[in-house]
Amino acid sequence: MLNSSTDTAAPNIPPWLEPLWSSVDLQNFPHAVLVHGQSGIGKFEFAIELAKALLCESSSASKPCNACEACHWFDSGNHPDFIALVPETHQKRLPKSDLDADVDAP
Repeated sequence: MLNSSTDTAAPNIPPWLEPLWSSVDLQNFPHAVLVHGQSGIGKFEFAIELAKALLCESSSASKPCNACEACHWFDSGNHPDFIALVPETHQKRLPKSDLDADVDAP
C-alpha cells in the first residue's frame, strides 16, 4: 500500500477522494476496476488520474510524474494505450485531445 501522506495525493482529484487514492497500490493493481458511486463525487476525475498513474513511465509508484513521455502523451490526449469511451458530456473533461476536431472535415 501507499503511504497516506499528502505528497501522494493526485492533483486532479477532489480532497475527499485522497484517502482512497493513498490506499491504491499501483505495483499490485488488478486487471480491472469498477469505479462507482453517487453522481458528482469525482469518480471520473479519479479514474482519469488513475489511468494516467498506471501509464506513467517514471519509477515513482505513488502518482504520475507529469514529466515522462507517457504523461505528456496522456495530457495531450494522444497516449496510444488510453482510449476513453465517455458520453459527450464528459469529453471536455478528458485530457486535451483532438476529440473536439471534426473528423469528417476536409
